[in-house]
Amino acid sequence: MTDTLRVLVFGSMDDGPCDIYRFGMHREALAAHGVELRAWTNYRLGTTAGPDASAEEAISGADTVLDRSDLDWADVLVFRRFYVTRWSCRDCALVSEHQADLDRHARGTGHRVNQPERLVRPLFKALEEYPELLRGRAMVYETDDDLLRVQAWNGVSLRLAAEVEVVERMLRRADLVTVTTPVLASRFRGYNDAIRVVRNAVQPAWYTVEPGAPPVEGDPRMLYYAKPNRMRDYDVCRPAVDAVAARHPGSRRVWLGALNAPAGGPAEPVIAIMDEVGPFVEGASAFARSLATARPHIGLAPLVGDVFDQAKSELHWLEYSMAGAATVATRMPDGGPFDAIRDGVDGLLAETTQDWHTALERLVASRDLREEIAGRARERVLAEYSVAARAPEWADAYRWAAEHAGRAVDGRVHGLGGLPDAGAVHAEAAASLAHRRAARTVAARAADVLAGLRGGGATCWPPQDAQAPLVTVIVPVWDDPDALVRRAVESALAGTYRPLEVLLVAEPGRLAAFEAIARAPGVRVVPATLPAARGDETADRWAATASLVAAGITAATGAWIAPLSPEVAFEPDHVATLLEVATEHGLELVYGQAIIHAGSQARVALGAWPPNPDGVLTFGTELFHRSLAGVVPIDPESWREAQAPGWAFWAGLLDAGARVAGIEHPVSWAALDDADAAPLVDQLRAPGATPSDGHAPSAPGLPGAARRHGRPGHQKPRKGRPGRR
Repeated sequence: MTDTLRVLVFGSMDDGPCDIYRFGMHREALAAHGVELRAWTNYRLGTTAGPDASAEEAISGADTVLDRSDLDWADVLVFRRFYVTRWSCRDCALVSEHQADLDRHARGTGHRVNQPERLVRPLFKALEEYPELLRGRAMVYETDDDLLRVQAWNGVSLRLAAEVEVVERMLRRADLVTVTTPVLASRFRGYNDAIRVVRNAVQPAWYTVEPGAPPVEGDPRMLYYAKPNRMRDYDVCRPAVDAVAARHPGSRRVWLGALNAPAGGPAEPVIAIMDEVGPFVEGASAFARSLATARPHIGLAPLVGDVFDQAKSELHWLEYSMAGAATVATRMPDGGPFDAIRDGVDGLLAETTQDWHTALERLVASRDLREEIAGRARERVLAEYSVAARAPEWADAYRWAAEHAGRAVDGRVHGLGGLPDAGAVHAEAAASLAHRRAARTVAARAADVLAGLRGGGATCWPPQDAQAPLVTVIVPVWDDPDALVRRAVESALAGTYRPLEVLLVAEPGRLAAFEAIARAPGVRVVPATLPAARGDETADRWAATASLVAAGITAATGAWIAPLSPEVAFEPDHVATLLEVATEHGLELVYGQAIIHAGSQARVALGAWPPNPDGVLTFGTELFHRSLAGVVPIDPESWREAQAPGWAFWAGLLDAGARVAGIEHPVSWAALDDADAAPLVDQLRAPGATPSDGHAPSAPGLPGAARRHGRPGHQKPRKGRPGRR
């Protein structure tokens, strides 16, 4: 579906319970609502740091390039919870800036070491400083805990200590924040006024008892699940549980998840006080099956009730209910996670030790009451908390974010100029989303359209278009100096190939300046209407150029098209050489090199193979068959993706499988003064294209996908700079 909303989650969606419950488990249900979730875990960094460089050296290097293919795929980028940017131990709380510390620790203990997430800080900093990197995409921050108030007893507190300031930045920068509870929403409103409460959900199919599962002992079975470091919470209900167990010898106290729990503390204190202790089970679905297989009658959900506990979710109640247990949970005086329970209806709430005694005695004494409460709880959870029930809320939240992209950065939706108010931000974000979807529709159909034009042959053009065909040169004129326009037209007319027509395309008022040259044989003027100006030079130039070239293609009578931006001039053999190569080798688009006379700098050749946006000059070095404009139309809104319209056209054709080739032969030239030449030469010294003697080397990376972190302007043109049109 080309109108599917694409959501990219930075990091794993299945690595731990929080990832699974907030992302991984919802993929299938969200797909049914037109939302596709993808994890961004393969960052594909390119660097000139050398093959032996460490990941840290590569990421921090000035020449690091991030392949942005996944980001370009997305409509919404999600950052979740927090990311540990220091070396840490997976099995205990040890953290360090230095890998050697953790290596020594692992050798001595046998524990597992987690590598730090090194990219998130530079990436997020780049997105903060240069919002144009998102190119109209929304940013969402998701958390299911109050990570700003994690207490020292929690095993994650040491890992989180150095990451709190990044969490706060994510909260402030997000276009939308999603949380699990109203308490979290209230606490974070000081950071962001766009917050959605999307409560946790369960996947009912997970809570099944496999046929042949062994029998269990005890009636009733009072069960609690947690890592051993949650003994502080269990102590809230322990006196009551022990007292009930003493009065009812057939009962059984069960703790799941205490054995071998990573970063959860020793299991011995748990084993000493329980009748049955179960292992830590990796994976949410596997744990759900183990919980159901334990066949609890009463589920225990105690909490001490500190500021961190208060913001937690009602997940214990949801899972106990799906496993068939009646829940007893802590009621907090100022509100807490189990306020969702209707006391006495689908669970019991306890605030004091006496409350715990009373609630447990009621349930132990009456099997009917246990089953009645458990049954009502299960019915409610299935109706209100299943993945299927929750999916519409997630889908609506992500769509809202996509349609309000940029609201958190003062309206700088694309970094191409400010917007005056929230309404304008909303309109611009919606327009960007619509543009991406339209572009996907074109891309999805392009290969089939091209195949239809070929009709079973090798190319989209018929044999007669190789026999002295008419070639149309299109010169789009926006605010280009008159002298450059005349130079461009004269260079086309001075070419060696005939038959040729030159179309001068501009707004009607602009054409008056070229009456004399328009009377030259073979020249036609084509009036065109331009899109409304946006007040941003880059967007306006690209939109105008695309509209003018598209109007020229519509008016052209030639079988082949050679666009010619006014700041560029053709070499005399431009058309003749490219047409000969195209017809001889069965090509649909062929391009040559542009020689840039870069002020007092070195002579530079643009014309990399394979083509990439920084190594070629579009609308000045190519020749293509006119029918290709029906495969990938020239896009006047390519600026929304920070793509020049010429490159967007080329990239679309490459993706569609067009027969494209570049030749190591200069077919165009341009001259720049020192001011315009300096940034171009700097860019060409990086991978992509280099100063040369007429040969342009291959460039790494995917078309339009690489972005140099923290360097404004790397993907943005400067006025008068060729190759970016």
